[in-house]
Amino acid sequence: QQWTDRFANHPVHEASYHSSLPSLSSLAASVAQYNLVDDFGMTPIHIAVTAPQLRGCILECLLNAYTFPVLFQRDKNNKTMMDY
Repeated sequence: QQWTDRFANHPVHEASYHSSLPSLSSLAASVAQYNLVDDFGMTPIHIAVTAPQLRGCILECLLNAYTFPVLFQRDKNNKTMMDY
């Protein structure tokens, strides 16, 4: 259940994984509206760096949208985005 609905309440995470938002401005606007972490304790930045196709523009947008401490936030596996 958790995997099938992984991004159900986390559209920024989903966009980060699938690189699917039509514009970066949409992604930046969405960041402030949704939870920073998903059920696995992962931020959209964790998701972006583990996506099948990493898009630098998505990662750059997320890095600009979040504050510096998010880089060191650990998920439930005790990993930061830099560990991936």
